[in-house]
Amino acid sequence: MDEQAVTKAVRAALDDQDVEVTLLEGARVPGLAVFSAEIESERGGYATGVVTPSGEVHFKLDDTTQRVMEALGPDAPAGVVATVVGFLEGTREPTYPVDSQARLDGIGKPEWARHVTLPQVSKEADGSRVYEYWVECGEPPLWRTRLTVSSTGQVSMTQDDIWEITDDDDDED
Repeated sequence: MDEQAVTKAVRAALDDQDVEVTLLEGARVPGLAVFSAEIESERGGYATGVVTPSGEVHFKLDDTTQRVMEALGPDAPAGVVATVVGFLEGTREPTYPVDSQARLDGIGKPEWARHVTLPQVSKEADGSRVYEYWVECGEPPLWRTRLTVSSTGQVSMTQDDIWEITDDDDDED
């Protein structure tokens, strides 16, 4: 779908014409358009989601993540997963996945930076895949996401904000 068709579908789904829609750049998901929407009308707001080729719009993170992982398939590169799903994690404001060395080098606090890694994936003995990546945002400013895709394709996600992780460091002192 082109940006104009996605914009039309998102505006209809939100029942609001005063919406600025932006497509995710830098990563493609077969059969899905990944977008963010800035709601500029009086009610305001921010949303992310996906649009299917038939024009269905999905906003809920668990639903969009499941659809993305199914579309990307079992050999999805960790960097692509981080870029796309990390972007979709921005449910109230934009998020910025730490998906490049430049973004990793830009982590401003040394006590945080030592915990942050580039995206990675591991294959577990039970056949599941575990993706781990970091996301920057306003509040919390930084978190680690662990996204698990079971051998049957079911997706689950956990997030640990940087304060939880650095609090563990304080406990060790």
